[in-house]
Amino acid sequence: MISNNQKKLIRQLRMKKYRDSSALFIAEGAKIVADMLHKGIKPHTLFCTERGISDLSDFGISSSSNITLADEPEMKEFSEMTHPTSVLAILHKPADNLIEPDYLTQILNGPTDTLVLALDDIQDPGNMGTIIRIADWFGIHNILLSPTCADPFGPKTVQASMGAIARAEITQTNLVDFFKSLNNNVPIYGTVLEGENIYSAHLSQNGVVLMGNEGHGLSHDVLNALTHRLLIPSYPANAVLTSESLNVAAATAVVLSEFRRR
Repeated sequence: MISNNQKKLIRQLRMKKYRDSSALFIAEGAKIVADMLHKGIKPHTLFCTERGISDLSDFGISSSSNITLADEPEMKEFSEMTHPTSVLAILHKPADNLIEPDYLTQILNGPTDTLVLALDDIQDPGNMGTIIRIADWFGIHNILLSPTCADPFGPKTVQASMGAIARAEITQTNLVDFFKSLNNNVPIYGTVLEGENIYSAHLSQNGVVLMGNEGHGLSHDVLNALTHRLLIPSYPANAVLTSESLNVAAATAVVLSEFRRR
């Protein structure tokens, strides 16, 4: 059974201020939790139904782990999933997931083929998690977040990342200040309506790929930092009626895919 103190902690960790102060976060689902544990993220407490213990075992997690047995009504009470999960974990935020901006500056200013993804004011946790998952697929693990982005360790973000958050190295910083720290020869790419067609533009193997807010795109300050402005064209080129824009996660997938295709 889940104790009252454990229930209180789970409720608190739904709020960012408690995740920040405790350095703990929540993950749901046997596969996601197993991915976290295999990556070396330390568990604070694992809550499992009887089925959940078996589910974790299928992913190589022993039942000797620090598991608190819970019944299905309890899991339903605390789950944010449509269909309550059999596994809910409180995990310690991994220290090696949080990198310093100066470290990235040194990498990008030196001889490198590293691509860094920067996110400006991404508000929706689902988009944030999906983007982290997309970046993981394309082998981009260094991710910069503006201070106004959704919390990467929020429950919905962790869920949407499908475990990719365990492999991401994340920095939350002022993007304008970070861009000023880069050498002039470091390319900064961003998608805008008046940009160059991404399918014919020259794309380098290093630099920063910048994606903007769901409704407003890139903010004025970071827009001025761009060295390369890209456009994802709609098809056919002369279409009169088409969607106004792509979802930012879908746009990120297109952009990163094109960089990796080269």
